[in-house]
Amino acid sequence: MRKGFLERFTIYGKSLKSELKTSDNSVWVHAASVGEVKILDKMPGFPYRDTVITSTNISGRDLARKKFPGTPALLLPLDFIFLLKRFKKLISPVKLIVLETELWPAFIYVNRMNKPVLLNGRLSPEKFGIYYIFRKIFVKILNKMDKIFPKDRENYLRFKKLGVAKNILREPLNLKFMAIRPSVKESDLRYRPLAFPVIVCGSTHTGEEEILLDVYRKLGALFENLTLVLVPRHLKRAEKIELLLKNKGFKFKMWSEISGSISSGEVVLIDTMGELSKIYSIADIAFIGGSIVPVGGHNIIEAALWKIPSVTGKYIDNFSAVYNIFKKKGAVLIADNQKDLYKIFYELLSNKRKASDIGKISVEIIEEQRSKANKRFKEITREIM
Repeated sequence: MRKGFLERFTIYGKSLKSELKTSDNSVWVHAASVGEVKILDKMPGFPYRDTVITSTNISGRDLARKKFPGTPALLLPLDFIFLLKRFKKLISPVKLIVLETELWPAFIYVNRMNKPVLLNGRLSPEKFGIYYIFRKIFVKILNKMDKIFPKDRENYLRFKKLGVAKNILREPLNLKFMAIRPSVKESDLRYRPLAFPVIVCGSTHTGEEEILLDVYRKLGALFENLTLVLVPRHLKRAEKIELLLKNKGFKFKMWSEISGSISSGEVVLIDTMGELSKIYSIADIAFIGGSIVPVGGHNIIEAALWKIPSVTGKYIDNFSAVYNIFKKKGAVLIADNQKDLYKIFYELLSNKRKASDIGKISVEIIEEQRSKANKRFKEITREIM
């Protein structure tokens, strides 16, 4: 039977069922996937007393269980009223907190009396376009929320344009800047500081590895011992990337097979989950994936925390507000194409002073924005809890 199948139909084992019945006044928190669960980890005071976490996918659920032991974490039931009512009866929530944009119709309808709050609300340009076409339907769902806190000004204006009621829409809050650098085990030799240059390419998507490998091959002829680390966004693609590396004749190792420190002058392919934010610690340069191909980009903050320069492609619509903050201070370099990517990597590898200065500015930006976010979040916590 497919993993998690029974959970989606609110069928649980005895131990989990008894764990869910421990309170009649729980706070139901829905964090759709890995990214949203990571946001929970940054929220002061979380988990709250008698919290129950749901996720849309197994990766999110498993990470929640790992990060918050003792707090029940399950898959969100399928979006049918009878299933959601059964789940709600089991956990007896007094409040619902939703991260980002998980707005399933039955899910919100069933919880409309539980003062549902949307935190870090986000509508990508693509999603906004769809919502706007069917805004008469979606605004009814959104207006069943008690409060909506958009992640930034751009998203605030999108929610406003959809017609969200003024008494529901609140000033923006971006929790991503509350991130802190993860701890790295000193006993894990793979994270040992390296004497040779390393480019870490995080959250890469189909089509990007080919571009990055071509650029790396050219740079490798100029910079001795240059090492490339590939971290695919979806681990199921690791086998395909492994085949690509073999076909292109690259010397490489799988992360899970390395027992000592990383060797120079080769490619390292990450094939285990949850490593990216720590792997940036060994980088001299970070490339943020999903941006050379039209995916919409990924979070720059995880890399910037390590005081290293970040490079991205031009497709960064999903995080445009965050990137704009970095762009204003020259703390991110944007490549329009493969040729630009080569030039930017070459410049950063040749000019260590410039790379260091960009890294310093990046950390300063995060500290400034984190201070603002902390202040805002404390205000919001008092309002919603």
